[in-house]
Amino acid sequence: MSDFFNTVSEIYQTEIKIQGSRFIAILYPIQNELEVKQQLVNIRKQHYNATHHCYAFILDSKSKTERASDDGEPSGTAGLPILRQLKSANLFNCLCIVVRYYGGTKLGTSGLIKAYGDSALTTIQESTILSVPIRDCINLNAPFSEIAFVKLVVKKYNVVIKENYTDVGCNFIIRPLLSKKDNIFRELSLNHTLIFSSCE
Repeated sequence: MSDFFNTVSEIYQTEIKIQGSRFIAILYPIQNELEVKQQLVNIRKQHYNATHHCYAFILDSKSKTERASDDGEPSGTAGLPILRQLKSANLFNCLCIVVRYYGGTKLGTSGLIKAYGDSALTTIQESTILSVPIRDCINLNAPFSEIAFVKLVVKKYNVVIKENYTDVGCNFIIRPLLSKKDNIFRELSLNHTLIFSSCE
């Protein structure tokens, strides 16, 4: 189980030419499918006379929602090669669009697969990839007498913690790395005075 995933925080663009065709690849940071639709609208307006606007994206590392589109190219020759490059780089929350301007020479199935894959790869290689921690959440309420116990447990782990003191104790929002959540929860659960609730 990995505690980190890769992503980008900026837009990157590269262009390659293959037998007269231009392949322009753009790599975007995204958070949801609405942003994907917005970027596709923008790129189709910007490159309105391009032959194809093929793309693939992968959302957050938990849901691993992914889509790929050949946009009129033969099935499996464009979107999937782009998607494979995103997966190979372990990229999440990323969209890659490859715009093709047809140059007059048909590339064939294998040629298209290589062209779209190489185009996406070139942009990924040019990008600055960020490693982002994957954190889960534990929400609990502790009486004043047990606050020291909670802090002692979480101190052993690399966590992000938010404390909100109340009249009867403290509410803790604990965000451990994904692989550490079960261990922390198990230790905290030994104290039966703690009240756990769901994270919003």
